[in-house]
Amino acid sequence: MIAARPGSGVSPDRRGTYAGLVEKIPYLVDLGVTAVELLPVFQFDPQDAPTGLTNYWGYAPVSFFAPHAGYSSRRDPLGVLDEFRERTQGSGPMGRLDGPAFLATLIEWVLGEYARAFAAPAFSAGAA
Repeated sequence: MIAARPGSGVSPDRRGTYAGLVEKIPYLVDLGVTAVELLPVFQFDPQDAPTGLTNYWGYAPVSFFAPHAGYSSRRDPLGVLDEFRERTQGSGPMGRLDGPAFLATLIEWVLGEYARAFAAPAFSAGAA
């Protein structure tokens, strides 16, 4: 994520979060960027990785339509939804269609990896 690196100019508490991306919108618009693509942003299991590693890519979602809480700078129960909504629905001058600049948001759906989650006993009610 562009806003995750220490040299990004994003507040340390917002690096690597949806809020950090929102913070970078003026910079991206000044560069002439018209759209950003968010790679898998749906809730996933960070432990779904080989031993000793952490899954931070999100290519095994466990819930479509639920933004990944780990990418939020807010820790309250609805904070992740509000923060994600701010980026994707454009609640600010840089995100509104009628604002001075518009930055479209494309969201990648990883449908091919979704079924794998339901093959695991932890996610299957019928598993013995």
